[in-house]
Amino acid sequence: MESKISETTNILHFLSALSNNMIPVLIGVFSAAVVLRILVYWNIRRELWFVRELEKRIFRDLSSVPGNAELSFFRFTKNILQKTYHEIFELRRVYGRRHHDQVMSVNDRMFLVQEGVARLIMDFLRHARYLKHTNEQPNFLDISKSVFENNKIFGNIFGFISVNWVNNFLNLLPNLFVICGIFGTFLGIMDGLPGLSGLDVTDATKSQAVMDAFLLKMAYAMNKSALGIVLSVCMTLLNSSFGPETIYFNVVTRFTAAIGLIWNRSNNNEISAEDVHFVDARDKLEIEADDALRYSERFKIDHQILSNAVYFPEYFKNKGAKQQSQEKKPEQQTKVS
Repeated sequence: MESKISETTNILHFLSALSNNMIPVLIGVFSAAVVLRILVYWNIRRELWFVRELEKRIFRDLSSVPGNAELSFFRFTKNILQKTYHEIFELRRVYGRRHHDQVMSVNDRMFLVQEGVARLIMDFLRHARYLKHTNEQPNFLDISKSVFENNKIFGNIFGFISVNWVNNFLNLLPNLFVICGIFGTFLGIMDGLPGLSGLDVTDATKSQAVMDAFLLKMAYAMNKSALGIVLSVCMTLLNSSFGPETIYFNVVTRFTAAIGLIWNRSNNNEISAEDVHFVDARDKLEIEADDALRYSERFKIDHQILSNAVYFPEYFKNKGAKQQSQEKKPEQQTKVS
């Protein structure tokens, strides 16, 4: 009997402590939710940034291809993806002078954007290898969805916090805030009711003090419901303003449309032995290392392949020629002076 009374007392103390700390807990959860919502939004925005940079280069390079030239879908796609990767990450890292470039470089390292893009490129080219060029366009939408959804780096914040889990939890928070606010109100009422036992009908002053204390607790308990409703409204507005669903849909559709342009312009999907070796290189390196590689180790493999001049001779040859021409200009100017 005494043990049951002790357990009941402990539960009442726990509920009382929970009731007294409900408002700080709600505010703390809301503050953490705001940070997580911004992180999720920024993570998907960087994916959109990559797709935009890819679109620019596809439009520019396709416009320079002669109308009667034979174009291999895989080779052109491989070159344009590698070119985009190298220019938006490597060249910015080496030659970045602007404060904006330095800030974005730090953000990309925090959110593993370069690692995610490298994985995205290698995964898409693995699918593109087996496409057969016919009059009908392949279902690039399903391929794009598969590539983005199965990208474990883009699918996590800082490499270990699941974006899908966080997004689903944040979408539930508005309802949870209301429920927790009402629950906190009932806890406050339950915590204040025992105080009414001190009422003494023969002592008006003491009874007035007891009632004042009870009403004060009731007002504090009602504030929890009001706070829960306010936080629910704020969280709903935040989810609507910074929800990733619309941006993610834009990312997938724009990526699909850009790849579709290459397919419509290409004449075949011929793959050379060098291209086959390029696609198989990552799998061989991963198998030789270990199947359970960490993100950093997988990125080293992807980056090693994407930055290898053996697989992209045309790009690095043109890049070297441009650098030589830029180095000659200062020499010519000094001679003239």
